[in-house]
Amino acid sequence: MAINGTFAYLDANQTGIRSSQDSSTDDRPIWKTPYLGWIKVNFDGSYNAKKGRGGISIICRTHEGNFPSTRVVPLSFVDKPLISEILATRAGISMALEM
Repeated sequence: MAINGTFAYLDANQTGIRSSQDSSTDDRPIWKTPYLGWIKVNFDGSYNAKKGRGGISIICRTHEGNFPSTRVVPLSFVDKPLISEILATRAGISMALEM
């Protein structure tokens, strides 16, 4: 369910992701494509202090912009933002090694 939501969000917001070849001058982040044959793995951790929980998300993309794998994981046991970031890093590396 979360993965389908991730794809729907990315499809709806595809214009918000620009490649490094885009000459636009706005301040949106630029997504740089990986080299031919490589897969780029982006990951992030989040934390909500009021609710005492967080989550991680991982998105893998090919040089063509395809999504061979994504993952969203809720974390109900986090008490610090750094824990979410560490878990996201570990999960991102693990996913990269699986590919």
